[in-house]
This record gives sequence, structure tokens and C-alpha cells, in this order.
Amino acid sequence: MDPRHTLTTEADVRRYQRLLKEHRVGENNGAFDKELAAAAAKVDASCNVATGEVIPAPFRLSGFLVCNIPIVTSMLFNKSVYVQVISHWVNQSLNTAVNYYNRSGAEMTNETLATSYALAIGTACPLAYGLGKAFQRAPPSLRRFSFIGSYIAVAAAGSMNVLFTRASEITGGVQVTDESGEARGVSKKAGLQCVLQTVASRGLILPIPVVVLPAAIVGLMNNRGLMPSSPRGKMWAQVGVLTGSLAFALPMSIAVFPQEARFKASTLEPQLQHLLLKDGSRGEVNYLYANKGL
Repeated sequence: MDPRHTLTTEADVRRYQRLLKEHRVGENNGAFDKELAAAAAKVDASCNVATGEVIPAPFRLSGFLVCNIPIVTSMLFNKSVYVQVISHWVNQSLNTAVNYYNRSGAEMTNETLATSYALAIGTACPLAYGLGKAFQRAPPSLRRFSFIGSYIAVAAAGSMNVLFTRASEITGGVQVTDESGEARGVSKKAGLQCVLQTVASRGLILPIPVVVLPAAIVGLMNNRGLMPSSPRGKMWAQVGVLTGSLAFALPMSIAVFPQEARFKASTLEPQLQHLLLKDGSRGEVNYLYANKGL
């Protein structure tokens, strides 16, 4: 999530991957532990964990902070409803790409991606417009809570975006592995849980510190007379509050659920229950694991 990872190019990733591969096969490449750890961190931050695909820099989690500062600033602090609607459109366009590149590894058709995008835009923009107009007509005592409309639009569209972008994981399932990392089958039940956990973290929890918290802090600063009087000073104060909130919002929301989801084998499909360990002990596999995606 470190914004510096956005500077890692695809050529850099390939070089780091070669370094790690050479180390694994025992070739003496002269690399130190610190160098190997840095290489592993760069690869993890720049690639999809399941597919190994190099993610374009703006759609990595490390690009979240930089990309969202201008989007959320215009979404929250611009008084024009039309600018807010455009901001929601740009936000959901970015979210669709982020969801796609950080999926759990299941294949996704262009039709599914287009449907997800259309549904997200069709949810966010009308909600942003309708709620924005409603708060404009509301009594002054209620107008300061207009950020609630932004939260509803972002949360609803974000949840729809995740659900439809990753619908194939629900209908087709995800690969589950045992503790040794060996694939033991495909589970639709695990796929559903992985998607629902992502909806909770990315769709419902993440917008709180992204949309609600900075608007509330800026409102409090205005009420206490702490906001600079000059337009430029006010703008930088708003951007500073938003940047601080965004910086901790993503780690907090992603950390709610681990990326590697764990399931009791007894709660999954019958064919995944009573699997035998492959260590010759004749014991059963009690837990199975799946990449939740981000």
C-alpha cells in the first residue's frame, strides 16, 4: 500500500522476480536478505497474488492514495452537484479497474466487466445527483450532513461493483488449498464468502474514513473557527485532512479480513470434506484456504 510502489515498472518487477527465482533454486546471485525482502515486497505490491499478472500502477493498492485525492476532494468539497456526479463516475471507473486487477484469480469476461461497470455507474451517478439535489433543498441545519449522500452513493455503487466484477467467483467458485498450499478443489461456498468479505471491507467500511470522516473533520474545523479564511488556505486544509484520512483508510479496511481466507472443511461442499492429509498420517484436512482478493 506504500505509494512508492507505484513507481515500480514492469521491467523492475521482472527483474525482482528473476532475483527471487534464482535464490529459490539455490543459485549464488550475491543477494542479501534485505535485498530479497525488498524484492519480494515490490513483487507482492505490483502483481496479482493468484495470477502473477503485473498490475498497472494506478490500479495497484499503492496507487489508491494518489489517485483518490483529487477525486474525493471534488466529490466532497465542490458544491456543484454536476461536478459531484462526474466525480462519482470517475471514482467508479477507477474502482472497476482496481476490482478487476485485484480479483482472487478467477477468469472474468469482458461482458462481465462491462456489466459491472454499467451497474456501478448506474447506481452511483443517479444516487449522487438525487441525494445532492435533496440536500441542496434541505434546511440549513441538514445541509452540513450532505456527505451522507456521498457515502450512500459510494457504498452502494462500490458494493455492486465488487459483486458483479467478481460474480464468476460466486457462480464458478474459487480454488481452495490445504495448509501446504496444494490445490484440493474448487468451492462455490468459499467463493461467496470471499466476495462478501470484500464487499464488506471495500464497499461498506472503506467509504467511512474516505468520505464520512474527512467531511466531519472539516465541518468541525469550520464550526470551531479553525479553518483558514483564505480560499487557498481552506483548499490546502481540506486536502490535508483528506490525505491523512485516506492514508489510514485503506490499510484499516483491507485489514478487517485477511487476504488468505480460512474455512472449516466441514462447512464447504461435500467433496471437500473428509479429505486426507498427504503426509501419510491418514488424518483429515480440517481447514482449507482461498485467496480472498483485495
